[in-house]
Amino acid sequence: MATATKRTTIYLDSDLHKSLRLKAVETASSVSELVNNAVRESIAEDAEDVAAYADRKMDPLISYDEMLKKLKKMAEYKIYFCESVAKDLSALPKSDGRKILQRVQGLGANPRPVGC
Repeated sequence: MATATKRTTIYLDSDLHKSLRLKAVETASSVSELVNNAVRESIAEDAEDVAAYADRKMDPLISYDEMLKKLKKMAEYKIYFCESVAKDLSALPKSDGRKILQRVQGLGANPRPVGC
C-alpha cells in the first residue's frame, strides 16, 4: 500500500540543493526521498529529546556550581601505587617523599600540568 504524499515547495540554498542532487544520484534515491528521510530523522530526534525530558522532569534540581563540582570530580584520575613504589618512597628522606606525593596527587586533578 503506497503512502499518501503531499506536494510542497521549499527553498534551499543553491549549494545545498546541488549537494542534495549529487547525493540522490550517488544513492540512487530521489531528492524527495532524501528530504523525507532527513525530516523523519529530525522529528524522531525531537521525540527522543521530549521523551528524555519527560523522564527527567521530576529529577531534583541542582545549582550550576554544584553541577560543576560534580563534573570536576568525575574528571579526576585515581592514582594507585605498587608496593615496590611505596618501598622506594619510604627509602627517601621524608621531605622529598612528601613533595613527590603532593606532586603525584596533583596529577589526579591535572594530569598534564604546564611544562610536562
